[in-house]
Amino acid sequence: MLKPSSNTPEFVCRPKNQLMLYPVEYRWEFTRRHPYYLGLWQAVADYHRNFPGVGQPQDSTGFAAKLALGAIGVGGEPVSPTLTFDEIGGDDPNFLCGSVQPMTFRNLLSIVLTSLGPDNQDFFADQLIANAMNLRAPALTADMKRANAMALSGKIAMRPDPELDSVPAAPLFYLHLEASQETIKVDANRQAKLWKARRGLTSPKVHTAKLNEYLAVWDRFEGWTGGGYDVDREQTLKAIAGSNKASLSTLHDQYRAAFHAIIGQDFSPSRWWQTMGRLKLALFQGNAVRPHLWLARRRLPDTQEGRSTPATSPPTTTGTSGSSADLDHDSTEGLLYTEIWRRMQDGATDDQILEELDLTDPLTPKLLQYIRGKNLDLCPLDTQPPVADAEK
Repeated sequence: MLKPSSNTPEFVCRPKNQLMLYPVEYRWEFTRRHPYYLGLWQAVADYHRNFPGVGQPQDSTGFAAKLALGAIGVGGEPVSPTLTFDEIGGDDPNFLCGSVQPMTFRNLLSIVLTSLGPDNQDFFADQLIANAMNLRAPALTADMKRANAMALSGKIAMRPDPELDSVPAAPLFYLHLEASQETIKVDANRQAKLWKARRGLTSPKVHTAKLNEYLAVWDRFEGWTGGGYDVDREQTLKAIAGSNKASLSTLHDQYRAAFHAIIGQDFSPSRWWQTMGRLKLALFQGNAVRPHLWLARRRLPDTQEGRSTPATSPPTTTGTSGSSADLDHDSTEGLLYTEIWRRMQDGATDDQILEELDLTDPLTPKLLQYIRGKNLDLCPLDTQPPVADAEK
């Protein structure tokens, strides 16, 4: 089975629920700028649209890409990063649903499997098997099948077990759409306060006034085009500071805040190379941003129970459990920048790097200049204190 690529020390995951701290329009702006999303969204969309039937071979790349996007808080069928928030319109990707999300039958079955004890799981299995046989019985009419299903449902209602009346770790609520919008809002607010108090949770305060400023700095530094990145459009932080008439330290703070919101982790030069760097070097070499940048032959990480996004996803930290891959996607871009960067840190000159790595491509000298230029901007950013979640 494919998993996030082994060509970097770790797959950079977004912390649980972090994306949900922001208003819905910013969740989309942060998500569509994420390098993993740019490289994987199409594979995941194809996987959803061509979902294999029961017993049919599964698309390993699409499934691994789905898990990888789950690691950055994206569930359900993704949409093109070229779309603005307004253009998404009637589409409703799960990761844009925020603190209120629809639960799929897959989610509900997962909760049953991970929450109920063995006796109740045996009981439910018996009812499901009995109803499946009922639905397949050719001699029964539709009314008879419906009556049998209701009888089985009645057995569940009458089973005297307090576990069946307990609430899952993540409480589920039925939304009565016939109620007025105001009633729904009041009831939801009351339940949220009640459950937060029971769990000892506080409500984080998210200051959104400066998020557009942070995105503007990010977009100029990284060369955002509105649906991807262009290395020829990148600007140095010094150049941005000059045109913005802002201090370089202010630009550092703004960029680091944007990095934290988009990538989901505090900035470090190595983390930039693990995420944005891999994408940028592929673009610099004229290669398409394909799933192989992030997926390679390894074992799938453990899934994380309780993630707010209703999707199976890797954990917030690097994991190594699962089954072995059946496909291998080599990432020469990742290996290349790792070796180049390590030698630059050791003080090697461009000529020494070209000779040691036997790099003969005509683009390589320009590539080395690009990496050195990026390091000049990135390394000073690492001297600042971490950015707190929702500290905007």
